[in-house]
Amino acid sequence: MEKEYKDLLKEVDKTYPQDNKQFDVIISNPPYSVSAFKGLMDEEKAKVGFDLYNRLTDQSSEIECLFIERTKQLLKDGGVAGIILPSSILSNTGIYTQTREILLKHFEILGIAEFGSNTFMATGTNTVTLFLRRRNNADAYNIEEAIKKCFVSLQDLTINGVETPITKYVAHVWDTISFEDYKTLLQKSPNTNIEQHEIYKEYTKKIKAKNETELRNNILAIEQNKLLYFILAYPQKLVLVKTGEKNEEKRFLGYEFSNRRGSEGIHPIQRSKSIDECTQLYDAESFTNPEKTSTYIYKAFLGEYDLDLPENLDKNVSYQNLVDMLTFDRVDFEKNISLSAKKKVAIESKWEITTLDKTCIIYQPKTITSQEIQGEGDYKVFGANGVIGYYSEYNHEEPEIAIACRGATCGTVNFTEPKSWITGNAMVVKPKSENLLKGFLKNYITYTDLKSVITGTAQPQITRNNLAPYPIPLPPLDIQQKIVSEIEALEKQELKAVEEIEKLRQAIGNTINNSKATLTKLEDITTKIGSGATPKGGEGSYQSSGISLIRSQNIYDYGMIEKGLAFISEEQARKLDNVTVEKNDILFNITGASIARCCIVEDQYLPARVNQHVSIIRTNDKALPKYVHAILVSYEYKEKLLEIGNGATSRQAITKSQLEEFKIPLPTISEQKKIVAEIEKIESKIVELETRITDIPSQKEAILNKYLK
Repeated sequence: MEKEYKDLLKEVDKTYPQDNKQFDVIISNPPYSVSAFKGLMDEEKAKVGFDLYNRLTDQSSEIECLFIERTKQLLKDGGVAGIILPSSILSNTGIYTQTREILLKHFEILGIAEFGSNTFMATGTNTVTLFLRRRNNADAYNIEEAIKKCFVSLQDLTINGVETPITKYVAHVWDTISFEDYKTLLQKSPNTNIEQHEIYKEYTKKIKAKNETELRNNILAIEQNKLLYFILAYPQKLVLVKTGEKNEEKRFLGYEFSNRRGSEGIHPIQRSKSIDECTQLYDAESFTNPEKTSTYIYKAFLGEYDLDLPENLDKNVSYQNLVDMLTFDRVDFEKNISLSAKKKVAIESKWEITTLDKTCIIYQPKTITSQEIQGEGDYKVFGANGVIGYYSEYNHEEPEIAIACRGATCGTVNFTEPKSWITGNAMVVKPKSENLLKGFLKNYITYTDLKSVITGTAQPQITRNNLAPYPIPLPPLDIQQKIVSEIEALEKQELKAVEEIEKLRQAIGNTINNSKATLTKLEDITTKIGSGATPKGGEGSYQSSGISLIRSQNIYDYGMIEKGLAFISEEQARKLDNVTVEKNDILFNITGASIARCCIVEDQYLPARVNQHVSIIRTNDKALPKYVHAILVSYEYKEKLLEIGNGATSRQAITKSQLEEFKIPLPTISEQKKIVAEIEKIESKIVELETRITDIPSQKEAILNKYLK
């Protein structure tokens, strides 16, 4: 190994002498925030060796930025890297902006994993791991030159494999502007549509220029720079991994750190298991275990994206378009990469488009402590999650629009009650005049989704500055009133349906309780309770057909779905013969977010086995499968099962012994048949009502479209 690598660092790339380009793979966990490290460097060599050197001051601590440039220098074209960095690398300005330029110009970003402060012991630092593939240095240069030619010729030619890139950029960033309008900007004689656009107005406000010619030259230089990074980012899709917060993070990681004397260090969250068994990050024996996050990073390196994600990872792993994670509509284009940002909402309306700051007062109220909220009071307190307690005072007379501006529920819109308290975890948006109805504004904001203005990596947030330019249409008052009235009518229907469902669920409970049957353990009315396993090799060993492997994502309370159904060979199935699924078995989810969901297996999925997240409950002649299933999905008993699952020490889980000990009422078989028949009638009514409720959001959207477009 030593001979293989000897003197490689002395090699220099002939075309790009600053680069070395000798390595296929780089894995790095550089130091962060080393104070005044510049003084430790050889100034002459560093000036020549690093483009970023000139951005350093004597007190600079951003040493991690130089590690990114060094990674760029060392990797061969097509080489890959995994590098752990502080999350500030994605959002801070100054030298960080130039560092992101190096990332975007010289690498494809295949994946980003965001880790919270519990990931590494005692650091308290939020970090990201970047998974990268080296591009050729000429890529960015060639795109830049092609853009210059397009700006002169006014022809929208294919660049970097992106057809009509300028048209795509204009649609993505300038939304209401056409390519023909944009041409007038390139010709330095912007038409009325350009001059009246918010982006152009922001340019004229913030760019200092001696005259119109200088202003327009500066605007074109910024637009050319934005277009370069738009074209670099446009073809790129990446895997985004987020560990979550606090206990959710520990469950995902599968370990925690302890400072207790005599027990210091890292420990699996389930004491009877190893970290490898607990973690959802990786499978040490398989690159393709579909239940583990590393699989989707690995697949990204192979160019495989948009794979079906298992339910245990759906809150932690997602696929994102890189172009949607950059913000192009601001004058100060810092190349920030947002792990929360979504594609900008396109506003289409026949009415005037205005912005929130022009039509509304936007402010954050005073925050009160949790002790004050828990105290006695007559007034409801609205926080990020709606009503969170009571307080002795109120800070607004009328109902107000309160938008959650921090944490996991960031962007949720609440309409508060009169005489209540809104905390600082919410942003209040209050119309300045009677020309804008609160009811219309609330419905419109809810419909368009505020995810486009959420910033922050470790802690999602909405700031006043980000919310201020949010565009909204301003129809006449009579149109606003019609929208509000029709949506209110739908909401009354929804409320009525919810109340009816609650009554029907109570009726199911009454039907069960009226049987006056003896409570009996499940182990006394079953011949089998047991879970399966994932075959060795994980997803990589699955087939396009064969024996069904039923997983938690296939199981819902009122039936199975085929999406995500896996298939295994007969040889693999023989190793799981102890968990063979039979007709009328009840399949019960025992771990994860879908815990306690259960259904009766259907013929079409047989022959079948189950994995480790699913338990088979097979009844004996004392109980009807449909009766037991009806009990397990009923409101009262579902709550009891969820309570057991939430009591697990690590992630949500129900053990085999807990299932066996779980008690349900057991009448005679003839009585069970009567109860099942009655419950099925009630459930059919519930399904009908739930379908109505599910349709209401699309009906609201139809109302808005009817009057606004």
